[in-house]
Amino acid sequence: MTNYPLLNPRRPGQRRLLALDGGGIRGLLTLGILEKLEADLRAANGGSASFRLCDYFDFIGGTSTGAWSKYSSDPLEEKLKSVFGEKTGLGSDMLKTLLLVVMRNVTTDSPWPVTNNPYAKYNSRVRPDCNLDLPLWQLVRASTAAPTFFPPELVRLRTWDKF
Repeated sequence: MTNYPLLNPRRPGQRRLLALDGGGIRGLLTLGILEKLEADLRAANGGSASFRLCDYFDFIGGTSTGAWSKYSSDPLEEKLKSVFGEKTGLGSDMLKTLLLVVMRNVTTDSPWPVTNNPYAKYNSRVRPDCNLDLPLWQLVRASTAAPTFFPPELVRLRTWDKF
């Protein structure tokens, strides 16, 4: 992750945060807005075809850009795996910006924010339950698990058996 200067949250200066929120059809609206925002920023930054939102924002976060426990989650899971890769973890070098995914922890009935911030306590590679090893597709899927539309996604952490 040190390959990308934006991944160093201790860098001095202002930060640019892109916060996404949605649910259901609003997720489609969000995608349209993001497409237009990326095109405008691309034009303002020289028009390079390789420009992406991660080149402009320091941190991208969100939750429930939604879906439909009335519907099967299988097609969504397969699409997420094809986009992110089945084995790509939250700590992957393919992420060019800090990322925050907010899910619901059913054990504590509370929000569960997970980030790839390398300085976060639960992102230490010496921990057997390091969040950076969690599959990215699964975290995104868990974030989209709107309770009345998709069944919850079970995200399992490794245990402390080694200690």
